[in-house]
Amino acid sequence: MKLLLTILITAITLNCTAQSKPSLNKSSKKFNGLYIFNDQISEIFPVANVEYNNSRIATTVDQPYLYNSACIVIVNNFYPNSKDITSLKSFVQDGNYAFIFASDFNDTFQLAFHLTTSSTTAMQNELLIKEIPNNEIKRYKFKPLSDFNNKFELESKALITVLGYNNDGTPNFIKYSYGKGAVFIHLYPTVLLNYFLVNQSNYAYTETLLSYLPRNLNKIFITTAKNKSNNYDSSSGEDNSDILDFIKNNPNLWAALLLLLLLLGLLILFGLKRRQRIIPIKQPITNTTMEFAQTIGDLYFNQKDNNDIALKKVKYWQELIRTKYQIPTTTMNLEFWERVQKKSGASETSITNIKQSITALYNGQEFNDRHLVEFTNNIDNFNKK
Repeated sequence: MKLLLTILITAITLNCTAQSKPSLNKSSKKFNGLYIFNDQISEIFPVANVEYNNSRIATTVDQPYLYNSACIVIVNNFYPNSKDITSLKSFVQDGNYAFIFASDFNDTFQLAFHLTTSSTTAMQNELLIKEIPNNEIKRYKFKPLSDFNNKFELESKALITVLGYNNDGTPNFIKYSYGKGAVFIHLYPTVLLNYFLVNQSNYAYTETLLSYLPRNLNKIFITTAKNKSNNYDSSSGEDNSDILDFIKNNPNLWAALLLLLLLLGLLILFGLKRRQRIIPIKQPITNTTMEFAQTIGDLYFNQKDNNDIALKKVKYWQELIRTKYQIPTTTMNLEFWERVQKKSGASETSITNIKQSITALYNGQEFNDRHLVEFTNNIDNFNKK
């Protein structure tokens, strides 16, 4: 009663009952969505953890410690590769279940499960199904639906049990027993869509289909397609495994990946932080003139040519007299010395000492270190005037 009430309330929100390709969106309340199915799956399997994905089948079911679980595939056409088939069979053999809702299958799948599909020309206005537990055939009448026109052609019935039929008696729902589990295959994904479930008592038919799965399932994977055509197609390559999907379906690996990304982000954040560069010590600009003078002075001092040094000092002094006091130095007579004393304001003693040193130098007298130092001091004292 609760299920019927929920479906009737949901039906009010649906504004279209036309047929179309499934959108297979679990949250979609449109006519071709899976809202009702998603809303009621937890009522039918109360203890199961339901997880939607659009990953590869091999990625979804290749997980450790899966038991009493189910993988429900809802697509228009199901085209798995051999790796998907191997993983699916291994999953079922360990005591799990697969329920595939699709209208067409590729050769890889058909060969693996010993079946083929074809179209029936009969217009379907009812579907027949064996009910649990008495296996009685019950008929569910529908408005004629153009997308109910497929049938199975079974090559071997050793492992296959027919559970449902079209109204012309051709099979549309089978069970393939394998190991400890089973694979259920239904040709009409339409029976899970909103517009089908709200019509008359169609929900009872869908409930009967799902009743073939144990009610105490631990986990249910519901796989839909990534593309807009809602086809599952793995024909691009046998070894083209989706590593990211595998990691996302493994909680421990997914948590480890997120932690790794977080640590990498922190490393980049702190690594890009501006670092204080070492400020180089800027050497003061050197006085090359003084260095040159020092070098030349050292050269003359090491040669001990005091007279030559004294002569150069005389020339520099004479240049000072010409430029500063405007006194010619061609003839250094008595008038010259008087003019120098008068213009410079130097004492008579200072002028006399310089005059005596220059006269002695010009007369060829040898200057020792003491004489050179005294002459240099006299020149420096004069220059300070």
